[in-house]
Amino acid sequence: MKYSLYIILLLSGLCSGCDKPDNDPEPVVPGVTGPVITVTEKSVPDVTASVCGVSYDNVLKIAAGATLQMKIRFQSNRELSQYKIDVHNNFDCHTHGRVAAASTPWKLSETVDISGTDTTITKNMAVPADAAAGNYHFMIRLLDATGNEADFVEYNVIVFNPDDAEPPVISITEPAQDSIALAAGSILNIESLITDNKSLDNGKYELTYTDANGTEYKLEQKQIAAGTGTSWLLKTTYTIPTYAVKGAATFYIKAYDAVNNVGIRTFKVSIL
Repeated sequence: MKYSLYIILLLSGLCSGCDKPDNDPEPVVPGVTGPVITVTEKSVPDVTASVCGVSYDNVLKIAAGATLQMKIRFQSNRELSQYKIDVHNNFDCHTHGRVAAASTPWKLSETVDISGTDTTITKNMAVPADAAAGNYHFMIRLLDATGNEADFVEYNVIVFNPDDAEPPVISITEPAQDSIALAAGSILNIESLITDNKSLDNGKYELTYTDANGTEYKLEQKQIAAGTGTSWLLKTTYTIPTYAVKGAATFYIKAYDAVNNVGIRTFKVSIL
């Protein structure tokens, strides 16, 4: 009987000290000491790109509607049991914020039973044509029959819309300078024109800031209404708390268009 991925992990922890009968030796694959995952071919090459402000060299860029093909080799010195492939969005760097209503995040979770000690599979994974643009995590996991888990393989995937890959443009009119000074307790006025080459309908905007200690605060999030078109005027205010950390704070305005392309502008406020 095959056990699920998570039950096997639990059982392996409970029975780690169990003795195996001498008359039932484990098969051995020469040169392999435990479960190993090797991606031998990919239809999309690795590139180096920025994801959530950090540079990664395991980034796969693929268009919505395209198919990601991988040839994956699973090996172990014991009988193989299961592999799992998981794809989930990382739009807001794992805070999983709201997605533009016109788009649907690409999601895949698949656990498959396998056997043998050296198995190669070819996976064709279609990215939905209406998949929301943005960052995704792609992970491959493997267990052998005794519950040993391989080091997982991970990619950062950037999905883009082939018909609209341009992010919104944010033009800040207030504050008038990129860096200003305000006392704690003061009102910060924010005004900016957000434009897009295609459509902002059902997109969203977010306002966040990071204080001088590096702590991030989410201040506001609003959906952009259907029928907005290609231009939207943002006008809002924020009262800087009297207990705010003194020093240089960075404010971020993010705007997402109809297919979830994101534009970002920043300005600094020295809190006195």
